[in-house]
Amino acid sequence: MINEILANAVDIFGNFMKILCSVKSELLTDLANIAVILGVFFGLKQLKIQKESVLADHERRKKQSTVEFHNTIINPEAIDLWNKIEKTFKTDDNRNWEIDPDNNDMFKTVQSYFTYLERFSVGVNIEAYDIGVVNQICGTALKNRYKHAKRFIKQRQKYNSNAYKDFERLVERLEELEKEKLDENEKKERAKIKEFK
Repeated sequence: MINEILANAVDIFGNFMKILCSVKSELLTDLANIAVILGVFFGLKQLKIQKESVLADHERRKKQSTVEFHNTIINPEAIDLWNKIEKTFKTDDNRNWEIDPDNNDMFKTVQSYFTYLERFSVGVNIEAYDIGVVNQICGTALKNRYKHAKRFIKQRQKYNSNAYKDFERLVERLEELEKEKLDENEKKERAKIKEFK
């Protein structure tokens, strides 16, 4: 009888150990799965942080290069060209410049100056440079120069349909930014008025 009891106890203990090992094995598998899921989650979180960091660095560099390139187009040659244009035309009003095609020197001066602006505009339009920074640095000046030279630009486009297209596109984008800013300011003013009511 003691042998039977011992045999039963050994069987019970053996079954208990099998169950324990089975549960332990499942528990370890579950823990391993949880660890993998957590690892993937933390890995994705780290990738997101790294992506945000890279994008922020890219935007910072883009803004910095915008300022640097703007400074290069404001070189002595470009300034001399602008000074010649300014002496010849009244640049403080909104009139279109009347460029005499027979005045080869002035024609080349205006053409050279707008070639600088066209290069700069290409960089902004392909988003190598930041349009927000451009708007802050020289947005109003660029829009005014376009207004003054519109007739010259259209005249050049009769001979070359792509002449100064990027400069025109840049001016359009700057005007859109101005409109968005005005709309945003208007919304803020309306919100302030609602607060007082």
